[in-house]
Amino acid sequence: MPTLGVRAARCLEKLGRLVEASERYLKTTALAIDESLPLAFQEAQRTAQAEAAAERAALLPRIATLLITFDRVAPDRLELDGRPLQLASLGVTRAIDPGVHVIVARRGQAEVRREIRLAEGAAEEVQVRFPAAVPSASAAAGAGAPATSAGPPDRNAQSVFRTVGWVGVGVGGVVAGLGLGALGVALSKQGELDRLCPGGVCNADSLSPAGRSAFDTYQVARTLALTGILAGAALAAGGTITLLVTSRSTPQGGKATVRLTPTVFGVVVHGEL
Repeated sequence: MPTLGVRAARCLEKLGRLVEASERYLKTTALAIDESLPLAFQEAQRTAQAEAAAERAALLPRIATLLITFDRVAPDRLELDGRPLQLASLGVTRAIDPGVHVIVARRGQAEVRREIRLAEGAAEEVQVRFPAAVPSASAAAGAGAPATSAGPPDRNAQSVFRTVGWVGVGVGGVVAGLGLGALGVALSKQGELDRLCPGGVCNADSLSPAGRSAFDTYQVARTLALTGILAGAALAAGGTITLLVTSRSTPQGGKATVRLTPTVFGVVVHGEL
């Protein structure tokens, strides 16, 4: 709402953030007013917009401007008050708050630092000048190290990990399938025991030989089902993660390491690039 926007802009102005205040004043003047609101409320919003326009007009002459240029050698990196600037901003006048500002320009290992104090409405031009024959960052890196040819990635290790991954997925699927089969047997025997055991409580002494056989089979099948499903899922998950990790292309000359650690609850995958 314009009544809130003009107050926010005034706060920014009192904080010395004149550029932001100017933008907030401008946005406030462009806000739409809901014509379904009471007329008195609409009038208050229009009054706030008029105030925003007038206060912005009075504020604009107080905003300083800064022009950063360079002499002969352009920088590789440029910062203003600790924030990076696009090199395209060189030679472009920018609105800036009054106060103290620090410009840092870097080229290779060389650094030029300038601190300026801008008064309200001041227009300042700062020229970045490096010592003669300062190499760029890429040239300095090339000159500081002997030329070497990057070796190909370790394809053998990557192939081994992929094989391990596929084996994990396959074995995990088989083990999980056996676990599901054992689960089917356990459920079948459980149904048989429900008929033989009144109230769902089985007493091995009161069961017939066939009932005791069904009870023993149920216990074994239930254990195998639980173990098979958990172990199969862990193996399949570990294999899948290994495949996903090794499927990412390794930067030339880089090295990828993947380590699988079995635990009680599954498989822990450690990766390092």
